[in-house]
Amino acid sequence: MKKNTKIVGTAVLAALLLILAFFVAACKGGDPSLTTEDSNFTPGVILVGLKEPIKESFSEMFPDLSIEEVIDYDLRLYESIKDTPGMETQSENAKSRIGTNFAVKITQKSKSALLEAIAVITDDPRVAYAHPDYYDKTSD
Repeated sequence: MKKNTKIVGTAVLAALLLILAFFVAACKGGDPSLTTEDSNFTPGVILVGLKEPIKESFSEMFPDLSIEEVIDYDLRLYESIKDTPGMETQSENAKSRIGTNFAVKITQKSKSALLEAIAVITDDPRVAYAHPDYYDKTSD
């Protein structure tokens, strides 16, 4: 019993430290996951996941955003593998997710415009996540 208490205590401490780190970053006036030093994301591109497929367009969902292009990743995947022998399971999985995973390109490419657009998108209860399209700096 004492061993389990120690493990739980360690987990609680780790969680509190993580919360503290986010709080400190938030108090500095920024998103802790996107600091001023971050430049390892594609300008103007937001990856968006929806809780359920949508019928309306992103422009209808978010009329205040200047949307340049919307790419449905699962539709693109499904279209590319649907007739490939041996890919039936992957094809059906992609087909079932069509309308839920997108890359949304906005016309403004600044970091502040990207953060504002992410805030607008994440306020919608149909949205599971929205974040910049990060890439690995070491691969440049």
